[in-house]
Amino acid sequence: MKKALSLVLALVLVVFGSSVAFAEEIDISGDNLGRGAGLVDYGLTVKRNDDGTVTAIDTESISWYLPEPVAAGETVTVHVKGTSDGDFRMWLINMNEVTNSDIYKMSEHGFTSGEFDQTFTLTATDEATEFFVKGYVYGENLKNVNITYLDVTKGGEAPAEEVVEDVADDVAAPAEAAPKTGETSTVVLLVGLMALSLVVTVVLKKKELFANN
Repeated sequence: MKKALSLVLALVLVVFGSSVAFAEEIDISGDNLGRGAGLVDYGLTVKRNDDGTVTAIDTESISWYLPEPVAAGETVTVHVKGTSDGDFRMWLINMNEVTNSDIYKMSEHGFTSGEFDQTFTLTATDEATEFFVKGYVYGENLKNVNITYLDVTKGGEAPAEEVVEDVADDVAAPAEAAPKTGETSTVVLLVGLMALSLVVTVVLKKKELFANN
């Protein structure tokens, strides 16, 4: 029975540790820029904001370095928030700006301008090291794109998408933030394992009590 208790506790630690390790919030400051880093210091096409973010005022593309590479065939869930005056696209690249994943185009998911809060998946076709943001078609620049939050989580599937529609004066209709994939199932599993661990502990205590009487 003691071996069983040890196994349960080990499983709890593994699951809890994995849930923490897979969530990777990206540094969206100018200090973590890949493509566009040389432009931010001039402040003409990419500028630094007081809140630590950057705005792509009128430039072809910008990107941020990922905390660790995404391997070929690996799927990541992306949660991104911000504002933009126009359509744009997002995907994964390497340091040479080679496209290494499928492409997510905002207008294909109900967005034209204003505020956005999107959650979706990308699957790497080769090793990727940066998260890339580019104009909606080749030759078109980003228009005042400001990313305020970016999280890349390895594995999982994107939740059912909430389409963000523009309302008067380009103010996006409010939408609830989608939960990160895997959070609910992980919590349920943790609670179940902890309950099982408690039961095993109680059984062991009772056996010891009867043995001593």
